[in-house]
Order: sequence, then structure tokens, then C-alpha cells
Amino acid sequence: KTPRFRTFLGPAFAAAGNVKDEKDFKRQVAQQENHPDQVAGYGQYLSQPMTKERLADGCYKHDVLQQGRGTAFDVPIIDALILFLDEEHKKQERSSPGLQPGAILVFLPGWGDIDRAKRRLRDSLDSRRFLV
Repeated sequence: KTPRFRTFLGPAFAAAGNVKDEKDFKRQVAQQENHPDQVAGYGQYLSQPMTKERLADGCYKHDVLQQGRGTAFDVPIIDALILFLDEEHKKQERSSPGLQPGAILVFLPGWGDIDRAKRRLRDSLDSRRFLV
């Protein structure tokens, strides 16, 4: 007989539920920012027996989610890279006068990182040349 696990055993066990709950699992991950493992509460949907495959899949997903935790982004390096790219664009403008302005898209994993980078870039970049 396959054992059933209680709801408080964490995301690896919680992910072992029914396959149709994958979207709900991802939604819970995105919403649970206060809990250390970010997926507290998902276990309440665990209604299927635990299988070896689902447990392995849940453990893998949990490990992947935890890899990004605690990653620090060096915003001054992003700032310096944008300024470097701007200087390169200015050089190209001199040789090709009809060159159109470009855009730089920066991806960061969380709102805190995005907000910190946005504030830093607004303070350090020329607002006449850059839209942050």
C-alpha cells in the first residue's frame, strides 16, 4: 500500500499530488513568499497516493526553486554594462547618422531585485537618454 503524507511535510511531498494540480502548485509557489520553502499550503490538495515518480519530480522541483534563493545581483555591474552599451551605441551613431535608438531589457527574478535595480538606474542614468 502506498503511504499518504500529511500536509505539513513540505513541497517535495506536496508536489506528489495529482498531475492536474501542476498549475495550482506553481500558483502556490508564486504566492507563498513568507514561508521559507515558498510552497506551504500546497499539501492540502494532496489527495492521491504518493508515488516514487511524483516524489522524485517534487524533490527536483523544490531543489530548482531553492537554487535561486539568496542569489545577490550586483546592480552596479548592470549599471556599468548599460553605460558601456550606450557608449558603443554612440560610437556607431557617429559612423551611421541614421541609426535608431535601441532598448535594453534586463531580467531579474524578484520584485525586490527589480525595484532595487530600477531605483539605482534612475538615480545614475541620464533621464534625457534613458527611460527606466
